[in-house]
Amino acid sequence: MHVVPIVLKFDDWDIDSTQSFFDKEEEMTGKPKDIVFLQGDQIREEHFDNKVGCGWRIYPVTPEEKQKIREIYTKWKAK
Repeated sequence: MHVVPIVLKFDDWDIDSTQSFFDKEEEMTGKPKDIVFLQGDQIREEHFDNKVGCGWRIYPVTPEEKQKIREIYTKWKAK
């Protein structure tokens, strides 16, 4: 089964930001950006000079899943 990557951070936007992800994505079009992804239990950070080259989809998550994602991301940021 394929595990969908979850965007945790997009430039200065992250999962706790109040700004819309899609507004940030539009703002950063054509600009360099760093993106942090969670896929399964692995986090990776990628740098893009211009285009990311993928589409974005929204998937519903339960409050419990969101809390687990937030805990994984918080632990990763602390390193």
